[in-house]
Amino acid sequence: MLHICGHYARHDYFRGRAILSPTIDDVAKVNDFMLSLFPGEERTYLSLDTMCNQQPTSEIAEVYTTEFLNTISGSGLPYQELKPKVAAPIMLLHNIDHSMGLCNGTRLILTRMCDHVIQASIMSGKFASEKCIDKNMR
Repeated sequence: MLHICGHYARHDYFRGRAILSPTIDDVAKVNDFMLSLFPGEERTYLSLDTMCNQQPTSEIAEVYTTEFLNTISGSGLPYQELKPKVAAPIMLLHNIDHSMGLCNGTRLILTRMCDHVIQASIMSGKFASEKCIDKNMR
């Protein structure tokens, strides 16, 4: 794993590699460790943690508190808190724009982080090296 230190800036290094893990908890541990090997500063992005279309005093809001929503994790669900770094590989979890190759499972390299937007470059396929921006970050 320490081999990554000399290759983090080479996008082709990540194209043919993947980390397989049996549980989501293991994935989180591996992600945290691998990101710690990347130079640079991490930035914290938080998921939306409130119920939509619910009155703050409703019974549902009392059951599904912010604290409870932040503990939910599972396959296909994003973590409540992400701490990426520039040059780190990332993967889309949802289809965004099929015509640009931005589908579930697309691998990208993070190229820029702003307050509410991230920019990434597609790693492989027909749209390799194309830059894309996710405007849905909170």
